[in-house]
Amino acid sequence: MVIKTEEIEGLFKLLIEKLKEGGIENISINQDYYLNISPSDLYKLEKISNVELTVGSLDDDWQSLLKTINGESIFTYLDFNRIASILNAVSEEIIPTYDLA
Repeated sequence: MVIKTEEIEGLFKLLIEKLKEGGIENISINQDYYLNISPSDLYKLEKISNVELTVGSLDDDWQSLLKTINGESIFTYLDFNRIASILNAVSEEIIPTYDLA
């Protein structure tokens, strides 16, 4: 699979449009801690019984991301994982609340 940067950009634009279309200005996340699979194990299905799990914090992820927005720290590739965790949590909050169409 090859993913173009402009395709990712288009998806993020659609994400924001969908939130605005739904009148969603704020999202309350009712969870903090989550299980995280080590990146080295994430796609190795043959190792499923020996997967290394760690605990992540949505609050820590969000605070770190806010620091990048505010210019207090630089944006790194690790922030991609933080964004993914936040988007998963947002999805879990929105799906039961809003029309899925």
